[in-house]
Parts: sequence; C-alpha cells; structure tokens
Amino acid sequence: LGMLAVLACEAVGRTYIVANLACVESVVEILKAQQLDSSLHIQALAAMQRLSLRRAPQDRMIELGLVEWVIGVLGWQGEAIQGMPSEFSLEFGSAMLMNLALRTSGKRKCAELDALTVSLNLMEHWNPQIRTHINGTLYSLLTVPSFRAQARRAGLEQILKSIHAQAASLGDEISRRQIEYLLEQLSPPEAEATAAAADGAESGEDDEDDDENFLEEEELAGLLLGDRGGRSAEEALRGFALATAAPGTAEAQSREFRVFLARGALSLAGVHMAG
Repeated sequence: LGMLAVLACEAVGRTYIVANLACVESVVEILKAQQLDSSLHIQALAAMQRLSLRRAPQDRMIELGLVEWVIGVLGWQGEAIQGMPSEFSLEFGSAMLMNLALRTSGKRKCAELDALTVSLNLMEHWNPQIRTHINGTLYSLLTVPSFRAQARRAGLEQILKSIHAQAASLGDEISRRQIEYLLEQLSPPEAEATAAAADGAESGEDDEDDDENFLEEEELAGLLLGDRGGRSAEEALRGFALATAAPGTAEAQSREFRVFLARGALSLAGVHMAG
C-alpha cells in the first residue's frame, strides 16, 4: 500500500492506477476500515488524496461514500472516528474533500451533510494548507444556491470579513485574496450565479496530464480562486499556484510521508529481528 501511495505521486503512476478502478475501490475499503492515523490509514489516505485529482476516481470515491467519511473525520464525528485526527489526516483529508467538491455529485453530497459547520470550524486553523483546502471547498460549494443561502444564514459573511481584516493587518496576502474571492462568491450578481451553477455540470472530457499540477495540488482550491477570466480550471489553477502557493509545501508533505514510510519500515525490521 505504501508503494501504491508513492506511485500515486507521479502523473504516470496515477494513470496506471486509475486504469483499474477496482484498485481504487480496494484502497477506499482499507481507508474506511482502518483505525484513524494507523499506518495503513495514513498510506491509504495519501494515495486517495493524490488520486482524487482525477475525474474517474473522484466519481467512484463519491459513490463509495468518501465525502461522508472525510466530513466525519474533519468534524471528528462518526462511529469510526475516535479522538482528534492528526495534522496529517486533517491536511490530506481536507485536500481530498476539496478535490471531490469539484464534482456536481460531490457538491450535492456536501450540501446534504454538515460540510458548512466543518468548514467554519477549520477555516481559521493555524495550518495555512488546511485553510486553503477549506477555502477551496467553500468556493466550490458556494456555487450551490441552497448552500449559499445556508451560509448566509449562518453568518459566513461576517466571519469572512473578520478573517479578512485580520489577514490584512498581518500582511497575509494569500489569505486576504482567498477571502475576497469567497466574499464575491457568497454574494454574486444574478448572472454570475447562474453561470457558476452551470459551470458545475459534470464534464465528459478526458483527464489532462496533471503532472505540472501535482506539486501544487494541495493549493487546488487557491487555483480555482484565481480563475477570474473564464479560463479552464487547469489554467486557473496553475496561475493561482504561481501567485500564491507557499514555497516548499509539497516538498514538506513529501518529506513527511517519506519519514513515515521509513519509520514503518524500521518498525517492521525490528519485529523481524526480534522474531
């Protein structure tokens, strides 16, 4: 499983894996069955987060209930969730939710569940990557009229304005820009709201090569937030990544995962030696 997660780090590896969606289904079963933050859980989550950038796996993950599962993890709810998730689970789980919320079916699931409460609880998290993932998820969900109305009733506008003021006072340009885009999405002109809803329709296009996007895929939300001129999602994502992505994010996450794998290998070696 660890090897599969590493393989999923490369575009060619993801293409190979998703050619057989039965593999995705098996990893989803492992992810949902394993104890939170166990070795197998972390490996499965890392793989699913990377594969969730592709359309076919996105659809299958949504069908298999991963939206419900990840919202439970991020909200620390559900029978399988015991205790507070680790930073790893929060970061990779929120990134996966952001990717799944790009799909119409994913948006629908989020709107039906308590995605708004989960988002409100995490949008001021100290980890900037988690904040970006939550902002990206909200940006997608705010194209859904019912979710947008719910967010207004929950006082999202006042919360966003408060975060914006704090980001401005701290000189946090990335957060400030993201919040401005969310405020615009929360109260769009009628014509833009209609167009945004239409843009959420399912696409039958083939996956484009996501190799260039991978290093910034944890900034996928920010990439969407940068789309101001009717460009394709891929073009918008690349532009925002270059403009706002914090340097070293992907490298840090890769190091974290490699350290985890090495630690697991040493533990196994110790067990074998003791035997």
